[in-house]
Amino acid sequence: MHDQAMSFVERVLERFPHLMNGPVVEMGSRILNTSVRALFPDVETYIGVDASDGPGVDVVSLAHDYQPTRPIPLVLSCETLEHDPYWRHSLANMVAMLTDNGSLIITCASPERPAHEVACAPDGQHYQGLHMLDVLQQLRELAEWFFLWGEDQPTPGDTYVAAIGRQVRRTRPRTSIILPCVNRAEETIEAVDSMIRRAKGTTEIIVIDNGSNEEEARKYQNALPQVYLRYPKMLGYPKAVNWGIRSAAGEYVLLSNNDVIFDTDGWDSLLIETLPTPMDMVSPVLSYVGNPQQLDSMQRGSDLVEVEVLFFVSVLCNRKLFRSVGLLDEAFGLGNSEDTDFSIRVRQKGGHLYVLPTVHVTHEGHPTFLATIGREALNDLTHRNRMRLSSKWFED
Repeated sequence: MHDQAMSFVERVLERFPHLMNGPVVEMGSRILNTSVRALFPDVETYIGVDASDGPGVDVVSLAHDYQPTRPIPLVLSCETLEHDPYWRHSLANMVAMLTDNGSLIITCASPERPAHEVACAPDGQHYQGLHMLDVLQQLRELAEWFFLWGEDQPTPGDTYVAAIGRQVRRTRPRTSIILPCVNRAEETIEAVDSMIRRAKGTTEIIVIDNGSNEEEARKYQNALPQVYLRYPKMLGYPKAVNWGIRSAAGEYVLLSNNDVIFDTDGWDSLLIETLPTPMDMVSPVLSYVGNPQQLDSMQRGSDLVEVEVLFFVSVLCNRKLFRSVGLLDEAFGLGNSEDTDFSIRVRQKGGHLYVLPTVHVTHEGHPTFLATIGREALNDLTHRNRMRLSSKWFED
C-alpha cells in the first residue's frame, strides 16, 4: 500500500476518530509492503480477509462471499477492488455487513493507473481501475450515508472513497445543490447557510473541490456537505458540475456558484413550481450577472419570463433534463460559454428557459476565477470559449 492511499485513510480516521474503536474488517488484507492494520493498534477485533493466505490474513475468502459473525462498524478495502472481477457484489456485501451508522473506507486504482500486481486477483488475471464516481454511485444505490467523501488522485492514479455513517434509507432529497469550489470555504459556507435556511424542501449539498489547499479542504469536510468530491487541481467548471450531477440523488438539481446569498424564503419551491416540464430550466434574478435578462434591475415584475439563454450563476432544473440533453460540454475547459451552449441544446430539444423575478440572489461575481487565474487569463479564457461557441453553433 503506497503512501498516498495510506494518507487518505489516516485523514479519514483523523476526521472521524470514532472509527478507530473497532471491530474492523479489512477486505484484501494480505500484506505486500505496508498495511492499514498498523493504524489500529488498540482495536481488540481486527479481521483480515483475503482470497489467498499470507501475512495479515485471518480468513481466506472471496470478498463477496465473506460473512462476519456480527455486524461490523468499519470495513476497509485497500488496493484490492481493481483486482476483483465481482467488485460490485463485493461492495454490496461490505455495505450489508455494516452496523447501523457503520462506515466504509476504500482505496483502489483508478482507470488512469497501469495494471499492477495482477497476480493478486482471485483469478490471477483480472484488472480494472475504478473511477471515483462509479464507486460513489454504487454506494448511493446501496444505502444512505451521513457523509460521502471521494478523492481522485491522478498520481499514481487512485480512487479514494469514504462512506461514513450508513443511515436508514429514507426518501431522496428534493433538491441536490451542486457547488464547484476552490478555497474560499468561509464564503461557500455562508452561501450554503442561506440556501438551506431559506429552502422549503429537503436538500443535499454536493461540493466539488477543485484543488483547495489543505486548510480550506478541512473546512469544507468539517462544515458543509453530504457529498464532498476532491480533485488536486482545477477540473474546470463544466467537468466539476458534471461530477456533481452524476453524484446527485435529488429529483431537482441546483447548479450554483459559491459567491451567492439566497435572499428569498422558499426559493426552491418557488423555482420548482414554475417549471412546466422536466425539459425546462429556471433562474432567479441576480444582483450581478453578465446576462441582462437575469438581472434584478431588468426583471421587476412577478411573472415568469422566458429567455433565450441562461448564465449558470444559479439555475435549477429537473435531473431528468440531463438525461435528455446530456451533461455540460467539457471542451470549454475551465469554463465560460458552456452555459450558453447548454441553453442552445435545451431549446433544440424543445425545452424552455425562464427567469423568475420573485426569487432574488445576491451575487458577487468571478471571485474564484480572479483568485486562481487572474484578470488577464480570465479575459483570454472568455475570448477563446466564445470563439469555440461560435464555431460550434454559428459557423457553416
